Amino acid sequence: MFLLKSNAKIGKIFQIFDFDDFILHNPNILIICTFKNLDHQKTMVACDSLDLSRILLELLRSPEDILIYSMSTINITNKIYNYMQILNCKGFNIFVHTFTDSKSWYADLKNTLLPMDIYSIPRHKKIPFTDYVVDCFNLEISNASHYFLSHFHADHYGGLKKSFPHTIYCSNTTANLIDLKFKCKTTPLENNVLYHLGDNNTVYLIDANHCPGAVCFIFSINGHLILHTGDFRCTFDLTSHLLKYKFNTIFLDNTFEGFRSFPSQEVVIHGILDTIRNHKNTNCLVPINYKYLFCTYSIGKEKIFLCVAHYFNMSVKVEYEKMRIYKCYDQEAIDRLNNEVERIVNNYRSKTKPEKTLSEIKTIKRTIKTLTVSKKKSPVNKSESILKYCKKPTPLKEKTNIQTENIIDANINSGNIIGANINSEDIIDANINSGNIQTHSHIRPFSRITTENTENQVMVISTQHTEKKRLHKILDTVKADRVAVFCGTGWRDTTVSFDWLKADGRKVKKGIDIFYTPYSEHSSSDELEYFRENMKYDRILNTVKNKNSSHDVI
Repeated sequence: MFLLKSNAKIGKIFQIFDFDDFILHNPNILIICTFKNLDHQKTMVACDSLDLSRILLELLRSPEDILIYSMSTINITNKIYNYMQILNCKGFNIFVHTFTDSKSWYADLKNTLLPMDIYSIPRHKKIPFTDYVVDCFNLEISNASHYFLSHFHADHYGGLKKSFPHTIYCSNTTANLIDLKFKCKTTPLENNVLYHLGDNNTVYLIDANHCPGAVCFIFSINGHLILHTGDFRCTFDLTSHLLKYKFNTIFLDNTFEGFRSFPSQEVVIHGILDTIRNHKNTNCLVPINYKYLFCTYSIGKEKIFLCVAHYFNMSVKVEYEKMRIYKCYDQEAIDRLNNEVERIVNNYRSKTKPEKTLSEIKTIKRTIKTLTVSKKKSPVNKSESILKYCKKPTPLKEKTNIQTENIIDANINSGNIIGANINSEDIIDANINSGNIQTHSHIRPFSRITTENTENQVMVISTQHTEKKRLHKILDTVKADRVAVFCGTGWRDTTVSFDWLKADGRKVKKGIDIFYTPYSEHSSSDELEYFRENMKYDRILNTVKNKNSSHDVI
């Protein structure tokens, strides 16, 4: 399709209202123009007609749809026309439009661009052989029948508005989040259930191991199996579930393909637990009181702070708006989080031996002293004495198995706590006289989240709040000696420290540590390589254009 007339109406392209938004959500579109004073150097290529042939030649090696803007009529030479013909034959569209007034080009652009046909949208957004689209809300499409959303992250639902007129197909959790923010029409789909879409087409959802509510779509279209991963973290379990299928097309989340690899989520979380255990080492004469903060997106990366809270028996403080989001998670998403956190924590406990505290050391010394005295009084074998001592149950041990569900029910503050969030010291203090000594290993991790302040808790903050001024404002009411902030970045593995100026005017030298950890909810480069090598498919279409790959068919 060629539209080369100066100042002509452009059809079947994007209806856009903000150029920055257009660039953000359409990184596959290369903008070629002659404007010199626009701050879009990273996403635009400024050229004149003399450079156009060279740029088109480069595009032949990695073709993309091209939208060309020019301040003057472009002279289409034979060379340029031939390059355009080659690109067009490969299925890539070239759109040309000229503007005579640089001051009014935003308005002209808004008025001239019309809804596009589904067969003209970026190919990584459209399911082959259908009029279905996935994660495509920033384009106004004239004839799409089904809109699917893989998960509720802004780079996937971008462009969605309250006025969106179509039904969105997604998971239960994602549907709840859409209703919270946009009130749009949704059709929630359960995982591991086959749904019929008409014309003998079906869709099947599986968990994407990305964030709560994130799914991969498996479409069956006229005998063709198509996998759309959305955003996902490849694991052996996920891949083994798919190995029995041969896919015609796989739409692959290749976000970190070609980047340096990073460890599994479990390895990163174990490292964080090691760091905090070192902070809490009670063998120190004067233990340092740390306050722990965790950065998250609006949705996702909950496993980090839930593992810490579950291992150290703490609650998790969140703001009211964050709690509203967490209440959108359906039971399947909550159960999946709980099971993963408990598995990671149990694995950590099995590989680490808790260091003995001062009180435990004193108990051992008293035991040794008692055994020594006993040995002087009677010629009993030392090993037999130890065995006899260890086998003798104490009143404390006899009462640790008492059920305390009623205690939990009585302490739940409805409306503020998702589940049972109780301080272990409070239970012991309240029940020690009656002998009801109880630990909190049975409280499920997600139930520790609360909007209430307690003494023994971690805090969840937005990633944006790691900036110094914002962080100091959050810490105004915090009582602690030092602060440790953990940010799961995806690949970064560094620690940044700076001074903490407390509300009372005291300055703690390097009192705030920000730990950037390589915790990612996308697949690492090694995991993507494993996925490509083991899956059966005819072709793979990348859904992300990064520095090492494009949307090319492989």
